[in-house]
Amino acid sequence: MKAIELHGLEKRFDDFVAVQALDLTVEKGEFLTLLGPSGCGKTTLLKLISGFFEPTKGTISLNGQDITKAPPESRDTAMCFQSYALFPHLDVRENLEFGLKENRVSREERKNRLDDIVHHLDLGSQLEKLPNELSGGQQQRVALGRALVMRPSVILFDEPLSNLDAKLRDSVRLEIRRIQQDYGLTAIYVTHDQSEALALSDRVLVMNKGSMEQLATPEDLYSRPATSFVADFIGNANIMDAEVIEQKDDTHWFLETPIGKLLVASDKAPVASEIRTCWRPERIELFSPAELAEPKDNLIKATVRDRSFQGGFTDLFFEAEGMSFRLQVQDASIHPGDEITFRIAPEGIILLEAKA
Repeated sequence: MKAIELHGLEKRFDDFVAVQALDLTVEKGEFLTLLGPSGCGKTTLLKLISGFFEPTKGTISLNGQDITKAPPESRDTAMCFQSYALFPHLDVRENLEFGLKENRVSREERKNRLDDIVHHLDLGSQLEKLPNELSGGQQQRVALGRALVMRPSVILFDEPLSNLDAKLRDSVRLEIRRIQQDYGLTAIYVTHDQSEALALSDRVLVMNKGSMEQLATPEDLYSRPATSFVADFIGNANIMDAEVIEQKDDTHWFLETPIGKLLVASDKAPVASEIRTCWRPERIELFSPAELAEPKDNLIKATVRDRSFQGGFTDLFFEAEGMSFRLQVQDASIHPGDEITFRIAPEGIILLEAKA
């Protein structure tokens, strides 16, 4: 069942188009993340759904009801802000109950909801504290709880973890995902952090200049990016121009690239004779000289220019035709100046858009 439907949605600020001609459907119980760089339109889109902005064009439906012109307070949504937006003069209990009292929820129902949220978010020992007596993670849990006690149909997150340190972000995002699943909530989450998007989401909408660049599961975004922009924004990718020089069969083509002639395996044909293509730095296989007795497709020889030890893996960098390329390997014994031979599997090469 559809929770949210956007049709032809557009938002202009004078001559600037922040969101343009966007169609989107979000299913009930889905966790959708809006991902993209600063200024791509993701927060504007969230504010259109919440009612803080009114669209220039298009419609917004919530649970089948047109809410395009409805004010925020009459929409069955709740917002969890980046800044937490807690009332500094109210303790945790009062912050959690504020919206319930404003909506005249009965005392018994308030208690039931409060007890439930306090249990889920482990806030029992914090109820009498003011916000400035809490850690950042505790404040974020209170902000989340204040939204959840309203039992919204849709909960909206505006970069809620950006003020937390890296380790705390990991633990809080796990809590957010667990609670969203426990309550069966529909969630729309804004972030510019790709690791958050991949870890949390059922689907991710990658935005670029106010438009939808690609909408897919995290796995598909990473393994099957549709454009160079998505490939570059999601994870690390070696992106390069290529010329299609020969078709081997229905699913294999030979490409001429800056690192040599490569065989690519794809269930989609190249969109042009000159295209952009990419490969992930970890999807390679290193070969020792003794392992090269038999010829193999897509073998590449390179001289390591730089290395960066990352603990679980080592980044290696080499150059070809003035371009820098990255490999991620488990072998920490390779150093600048070493000669290496590696292979990119044909299915590890991703065909992208036509060369501009």
